[in-house]
Amino acid sequence: MIAFACLTLVFSGLLAPAQAQRRNSFGDSQEQRPYDDKLMRLAEILGATHYLRELCSAEEGQRWRQQMDALIDAEGTRIGVVDTSQALIMAREAHLDLVEVAPNSRPPVARIMDYGKYKYEQSKKAHESKQKQHRSKLKTVRLRPKTDPHMLEIRVNKAREFLERGDKVQLMILFRGREMAHQELGMKHCKHVAELLEDIARVEQHPRMEGRRMTMLMSRK
Repeated sequence: MIAFACLTLVFSGLLAPAQAQRRNSFGDSQEQRPYDDKLMRLAEILGATHYLRELCSAEEGQRWRQQMDALIDAEGTRIGVVDTSQALIMAREAHLDLVEVAPNSRPPVARIMDYGKYKYEQSKKAHESKQKQHRSKLKTVRLRPKTDPHMLEIRVNKAREFLERGDKVQLMILFRGREMAHQELGMKHCKHVAELLEDIARVEQHPRMEGRRMTMLMSRK
């Protein structure tokens, strides 16, 4: 408590010239820094940096309320430079919020808007952008040596969907029992599938046997 009391007295002496300087410069960060650095060093010595940040943020909020803003109304029309207190009145009359959208500009740019709706739209855009950033996955399309032409067409169409989405496709032909003696049927399927998809895909790994499975890897051109 003694440290906070001492700190408050010291701050009042240091903040006074800092506040006057900020009012003259409309918040120029280059001129504010010497005072802020001195205050932070003193706060670190007395172990009261959190108290300092609250004090400075309150002072900063008061400074923002007193400055001029380049105002944009709810329709997107540029009003021009308006006193912040007047901009707040305009926002209240429209039952909307006053949001500082470009705080580093001189003067800062503020906009009248529905802040809740704005945050929702920003979140929605970020979600849609994340969905568009599709990561390539490996999709498997399974066939048998005796797969009939109709089922083969269905599998090829599914492979095309995967490729158009940016995924890689592994064609897998499963052999059972005596089918192992007819691996040429699997090669025939692989060649046929590659021909049907040659407009969109290229063969990245040619057909090869792995136990009782024949696999071929295809990717988007």
